Amino acid sequence: MTSFNVIDGIPASGNHWLLTELLRDTWGFGGWVVTDYTAVSEMVNHGTAADDADAARQALAAGADMDMVSEAFIAALPDAVRSGEISAELLDAAVLRVLRTKRDLGLFDDPFARCDKSRAAATHRCAAHRELAREAARESIVLLKNEGDLLPLRKEATIAVIGPLADSRRDMLGCWVAAGKAEETVSLLDGVRKFADVTFAKGCEVTAENPQLLDEAVRVAKAAEIVILVLGETSDMNGEAASRTDIRLPRAQRKLAEAIVAIGTPIVLITLSGRPLELSREAAQIPAILHGWALGSEGGHALAEVVFGAAAPVGKLTMGFPRHVGQLPMTYREKPTGRPFDPDVHYSSKYLDCPNDALFPFGHGLTYGALEISPPRVSPIEMLPGDSVRISVEIHNPNIQPITETLQLYLRDPVASVSRPRKELRSYQRITLEPGESRKIAFEITDTDLAFPGKDFQSVVEPGEFIAMVGTSSAEVQGIRFIRLAAD
Repeated sequence: MTSFNVIDGIPASGNHWLLTELLRDTWGFGGWVVTDYTAVSEMVNHGTAADDADAARQALAAGADMDMVSEAFIAALPDAVRSGEISAELLDAAVLRVLRTKRDLGLFDDPFARCDKSRAAATHRCAAHRELAREAARESIVLLKNEGDLLPLRKEATIAVIGPLADSRRDMLGCWVAAGKAEETVSLLDGVRKFADVTFAKGCEVTAENPQLLDEAVRVAKAAEIVILVLGETSDMNGEAASRTDIRLPRAQRKLAEAIVAIGTPIVLITLSGRPLELSREAAQIPAILHGWALGSEGGHALAEVVFGAAAPVGKLTMGFPRHVGQLPMTYREKPTGRPFDPDVHYSSKYLDCPNDALFPFGHGLTYGALEISPPRVSPIEMLPGDSVRISVEIHNPNIQPITETLQLYLRDPVASVSRPRKELRSYQRITLEPGESRKIAFEITDTDLAFPGKDFQSVVEPGEFIAMVGTSSAEVQGIRFIRLAAD
C-alpha cells in the first residue's frame, strides 16, 4: 500500500522511482500495489496533479495497480486509454497483477469461500483464539520500573484499583478495532478481580477533574496497602489523526496521581496508550510502572497475570520514552556530533534543562529478576571479506524462578566515509533460563550487518574497526571491538 506522504516532493502514489524503479526493479516485488484511502485524488491537494484524471494517470504510470475509494481510476482511465494518454499495455499489466492474486486466493473458484457463517460462529471468540489474544497482550506488556521489587503483588494484600481507565473495556481495545466489541473485552479491573478482592475508585474522568471522584479515590487509597493506579490515553486519543503536542498524562490524571502519591501508599502505575508518554514526574514519585499499550480483548487478564506474578513481563520498548516532549524527535541511533555531550563543557551538544538521554530507552524492559551477563567475547578478532565473526556472552540465572530475557546486539562503525549512528540494533535473541542455569549465547556478524548506504547511496562495506555491543537495552550494553579487513 502506498502512503499518503510525499517523497522528495512527489506523492508516494504517483512516485515512479518508489513504486517501479525501487520496489519492482530493484527489490523484485512481484505483487500488486494498492493506494491508501483516497490517496490518488489527494494528489490534487498535494499540488502535483491538476485534477482526479491527471492524478489517476500519474498513479497508474508510477506503478499503482488499484485505487482505494477515490474512484479516480474508474472515472478517468477508460478515456485515458482511448485517447492514448495511457497505453493499454500499462493498464493490462496492472489488471493482471490484481487478477493473479485473486486467482491465487481461489476467488475465481469460489468468491465466497471465506464467508461461511458456520465457520465464523465456530471460531469467533473461541477458547484458542482468546488464549492467543491473551498471550499476545502478555508478551507486549513492558515493565518500565520496579523499585524495591514491588511487583509482583501479593494476592493477600489490601489493594485499591484507581483510575479512569481501570474499568474501561473500550479503551483497552485501542484505535482501529474494526469489529471489536467492548462488551467482549476484559478491563484491568475485571482481570484483577480474578486474583484478589479489591476496592475501586475512578478518581477523575480521563480529561476532566471531578472533586467527588477525587475525594472517593483518596479515601479508598488511604484504606489500602497497595494502589494500582491506571492512567493513560483513551482509544480516540491514539492512532490516525490523533497527534498531540503534549504527551504527558492529561491534567486531571496528573492531579489524581499527585493526590494518591501524597498519601504515601505504595503505588503500581499502569499506563495505557498507543504511543510513548512523558512520565518524568510519575517516574520520580512512583516505584513501579507497567506500560500496557492497546492490549485488546484479553488485555485485562494479561495485565493481572503480570501484576500478580502468574506471568513475568517480557516486553521491550520499540520506541524510547522521552523525559520531555522537547526531546522529540528522539532516536537511540542518533549520529555523533562535532561537539559530543560533556556536562562540563558549555558548548557541547546538550539541553540546559534536561538530560540528553531517554527516560526509558529503546529496547528497555525489565522482568522479575535479572540475569548475570559476562563481558562479550569475539572470535576471530579480524574478519575477512565475506566471512563472519561471532560475538558471545555467558549468561547465568541466579534466581529461584525461570527468567526470560531478550539479549540485543548493537553495532557501531566509529570511522566511515559518511557519519554513522552511535549504535544500531543488528540482532536479538530471546532466551529462557531455568533457575541456576548457565548458557553461552552467540551472535554471528556478517558483511550484511556492516553494510550501509555510502556517499552515492549504494550499499558499501568498509574495512576498519567496529564495536559490537550486547545487552538488555540500547542503554545497558557491554562492548567489544573487532576489525573488518580490506579485500586483497
